[in-house]
Amino acid sequence: MTTDFDNKDDYLVRRAWELLDPLRDIEVPPMTVTAAELRRRAEQRHHGPRVWWLWHQRALMTRRRMMTLATAGVALAVAIGAVVFTVTLAASPAVAAPAPLTMDTSDSPPSARAWLTSTAAALTTLDAGVDRPNTYVHLQRWTIDTTSPALELFASDERLWWRPDLAAVTAHTKLPAQPSGKQAAQWLLGPPNTAATEVVHHPSGSYSLLVDRPAADVATLERQLESQEPASNGPQATLRAVAAFAQFHYLGARQRAAALLALADVEGIRWRGKTTDRAGRPGFAISVDSRPGPGGSVRDVLVYDLSGELLSHEQITLLPPVGFAVPRYTVTAYTLYLECVRTLDFGPATQA
Repeated sequence: MTTDFDNKDDYLVRRAWELLDPLRDIEVPPMTVTAAELRRRAEQRHHGPRVWWLWHQRALMTRRRMMTLATAGVALAVAIGAVVFTVTLAASPAVAAPAPLTMDTSDSPPSARAWLTSTAAALTTLDAGVDRPNTYVHLQRWTIDTTSPALELFASDERLWWRPDLAAVTAHTKLPAQPSGKQAAQWLLGPPNTAATEVVHHPSGSYSLLVDRPAADVATLERQLESQEPASNGPQATLRAVAAFAQFHYLGARQRAAALLALADVEGIRWRGKTTDRAGRPGFAISVDSRPGPGGSVRDVLVYDLSGELLSHEQITLLPPVGFAVPRYTVTAYTLYLECVRTLDFGPATQA
């Protein structure tokens, strides 16, 4: 997926340079004067200054015409680009993006390392709790497909039950569009009655998890996170891998502590202070900024509660890559982790 994204970026950069080429679509006229004629005219410079002056003026006028055409070409390309960009934004669902969460948005917030390590230290003293065999995860997603010219919107309610033998039941429901400019997510109590839910039963051994079980020690967990997204991809890799694990796994207190300590080692991890997620839950925000494409930058935000449980993951476009028609500071995606427990239930019919 990363490769496709990078290839599209390369294509968009090439297209941008082609549109801004001053000589784009301007044909260079063929040479109409022979080398012998040029030599003869040069020799006449000493014997006929007026002939040389006329030839020089003609050449100068030609160059001026070329510069005029080039300037016009650049102006036209910029004007067309501005019109296309404006029309795209006017017709684009990017303007219907939710409002950013209320948190510290300064350019130089403090490091989040102290909060992460202190919260992790408190968690390591807690009991692991009852270990029921099955896992249940309920989340909601909202995203803009920024790789599509139409900037399509997607929203869904997703529930997952899985057993240790890797049998699973998934329930996926497409949600209506979220209100523009609002912070709170809709349909938190469940999809509308008219929405169709696709329920899929996965037989034993067929459901794929990112890892069998996230580790409770930092070193092992970091290796598992590397298998999901290598840290060499950038500072955002560890943060996104932690968020990905939360889509499938219930993390006990010691596993949560290990995840927080893994995040504390990330270069550029920042403390964004208190916030309230889109489900109305109070928490604390941390973030990492990265540069996924030419000229662009993205902020990944994780919101945690006091017990170290992940409440949400958000992505904000700080500066759109070349060719991407989304305004700066647009929330392009969020995931709400609404519930994650160990349970005896297995599927919608058995859910309490």
